[in-house]
Amino acid sequence: MTATDPVGPVSFDVNYVDQTGYGTINSTTDGSGVNFSLTPPVPDTVPPVITLVGPSSVDVLLNSNYVDAGATAFDNVDGNLTANLGESDNVDTSTIGTYTVTYTVSDSSGNAAIPVSRTVNVVSTVPSADVTPPVITLLGTTPVDSLVGTPYFDAGATALDNVDGNITANIVTTNLVDPNTIGQYIVSYNVSDATGNAAIPVTRTVNVVAATTTPPIATTTPDTTPPVITLLGVSLINITMGTTYTDAGATALDSVDGVRPVTVSGSVNTGAVGTYQLIYQASDISGNLASSTRTVNVVAIIPPAGGGGGSNPGRGGGGSSTASGGSTFPSNGNKDLPKIERVLGASVFRFGHSILKMGDQNGDVKALQLFLIDQNSGSIAKQLAKVGATGYFGPMTSRALIEYQRKVGVGPYLGRLFPKLARYISNKISLNQT
Repeated sequence: MTATDPVGPVSFDVNYVDQTGYGTINSTTDGSGVNFSLTPPVPDTVPPVITLVGPSSVDVLLNSNYVDAGATAFDNVDGNLTANLGESDNVDTSTIGTYTVTYTVSDSSGNAAIPVSRTVNVVSTVPSADVTPPVITLLGTTPVDSLVGTPYFDAGATALDNVDGNITANIVTTNLVDPNTIGQYIVSYNVSDATGNAAIPVTRTVNVVAATTTPPIATTTPDTTPPVITLLGVSLINITMGTTYTDAGATALDSVDGVRPVTVSGSVNTGAVGTYQLIYQASDISGNLASSTRTVNVVAIIPPAGGGGGSNPGRGGGGSSTASGGSTFPSNGNKDLPKIERVLGASVFRFGHSILKMGDQNGDVKALQLFLIDQNSGSIAKQLAKVGATGYFGPMTSRALIEYQRKVGVGPYLGRLFPKLARYISNKISLNQT
């Protein structure tokens, strides 16, 4: 393109837009013509951004009319593209369920925005917002007098919320009581529920007083209820001699004074067979005493039956034995085992109990263990032989019994003795008596 300019040199710029974006034509004149230079546009590769109007998840009532709040779209070159938004809406308010409304858009350069979606839950009822704060309840009384120089144990408080339930563990307690300084102190309790509703704070007044202070005249019914001691673990424990025993302890809670310290007396000597008792005691401020006991039985490791130097451990005599060769299991002279009776001239073994299970401890269990060791049915029976027939029905005895049942095909495999299995084993033992 050329042109003449009678006036003299002139320069000017022309902006333009093509399919690739914005560009500039730089031009000058020298009086005889026009010279053009082209500054090509920078390609637009930035996609628009879609923003939801309102929350990303909403609940609507069944059979109601739902109108989505919509979205906006802006592009760095094209500007506001909200009018160009595409909407995919499959919400059916006549059917309970979860639906999705999705928005899409592209700019003039073909850059597609990341789709943005809103979840719409069609429900039968829309839950109301939780605006009810939790309620804190003091354990014990207020005010409380505590003697100077003695530890102060606060009774605590509980907190219940209409939505979150028991939130006692979330209580924040401010306890500035100095038990060594006479004065009046305040213990405060605060808590909030998951929605942020704060409970009305509750306080307890604690008076640290001298020992010579005249006690106030009682205006309420005297506290005559002792604390409740809760053993941690079971109250009856059987352990094998020579093992280490660690006591689980106990806790104590009083209806007035709250948590109380527990003292324990007694000891367990795992080096000596016997029955030991551990006695736990706790008292409240009013002097009510509570006590609880745990019994610990230290059981000896009893070796398998037999004492000879034979090649088959767990059997008697000096050599290996067979099912009909006269096993020394169990002896009539052992008063701890079930008796072997003579019936029509034959030796007949009878269990005293046709049902034995985990936790049982008696002579029948010992007889069963000796039988399982004698049968040597597999690896678990070998482990039982190392421990010996203790007379206590534990996990190893249960597994050894199942191992034997599978070997002989007598089910069901319950890991305990039941009448059918008791009769089967009794017959097997009877055949082995001489």
